[in-house]
Amino acid sequence: MRQGAFSLVEVLVSLAVALSIAASLARSSSALSGRRAAEERRLATSLAAEAAIEEMLALPPEDLVEGETRDDVAGPFGRLEARRTIERGPEEGLLLLAVTVTDRNGGIESSLRTLRRRPWW
Repeated sequence: MRQGAFSLVEVLVSLAVALSIAASLARSSSALSGRRAAEERRLATSLAAEAAIEEMLALPPEDLVEGETRDDVAGPFGRLEARRTIERGPEEGLLLLAVTVTDRNGGIESSLRTLRRRPWW
């Protein structure tokens, strides 16, 4: 053997180690980007739910009728389904307002609930 030269086995082993490290980095990179996309979808769904419940709270009390409605809202990743529910609250004179927004593509759901007083007149 000559001094200072690498054998074929050493070269092959170092290539195998380098390839396994590169594959490991690629997997972790794609996992991180997948998590980031899921977090962005979750955030978009939460923001849409907040906007929907704020719209319900902005309505005059006499416009709040018990029942359920469903409609589509625009989201950054496509259409989201918003389900708005108005029902009797736990005490007389209160309404329970609930909103559930679902991202049909990602299967992510965000729900918010709040109470509002009925008109006293």
